[in-house]
Amino acid sequence: GRALYGPRVGVGAALLYASLPAVSFSSFLISTDVPLLLCWSAALYALIQAEQRGGLWWPALGLALGLGLLSKYAMAFFLVGWLGHVLSSRRRPGRGEALALAVAAAVYAPNLAWNITHDFVSYQHTSDNAGLTAAHTDPLRMLGFIASQAALLGPGAFLGLGAALATTSLRDNSAGLLAWLTWPPLLFYAGLALVAGANANWAVTAHVAGVILAARWLMTRPW
Repeated sequence: GRALYGPRVGVGAALLYASLPAVSFSSFLISTDVPLLLCWSAALYALIQAEQRGGLWWPALGLALGLGLLSKYAMAFFLVGWLGHVLSSRRRPGRGEALALAVAAAVYAPNLAWNITHDFVSYQHTSDNAGLTAAHTDPLRMLGFIASQAALLGPGAFLGLGAALATTSLRDNSAGLLAWLTWPPLLFYAGLALVAGANANWAVTAHVAGVILAARWLMTRPW
């Protein structure tokens, strides 16, 4: 938040994130979400610094991405959001982006190699968790998932995030980056909730960049 919008938004985002019910609850658990959120946050910061300064921030981004994928496959949503950001900003990827992807691939490669020799068992487990074999459309499940995100964030942050996403252009360099890293997990799991159900914590990565958007929007309101 500070790197993009200055210290005021940085402090606001930090306080908002620390106060989220999802974060306080997660702090009592040893789960894959904990290293995932750490790596996602590190990757976001490294990406911001890499785009502003370049240099060693690109391999740092790759390291965070690779470790995030080893934590939980949901880290792949970061790659989706990053790709959307690059395409919408109409910038040609350079050697920095290629280096980051190469480092991420190298870190993740042992897991992929193990899966290749074990019938992709961890991918199958992830697919089984989605429950797509008994898929059927149920709008109430999607509404329940949206309500669960409001509970994870708390009412103030949920209001700020919703308003920020509604008014942010994906072509904006700073806010657009944050929006691109917020939308993919939210949309994917809302869709999954509609057809098969989704746990509230599955979209938690959306709220790393989301709290910065929310803090920025809330702190620019006169009230």
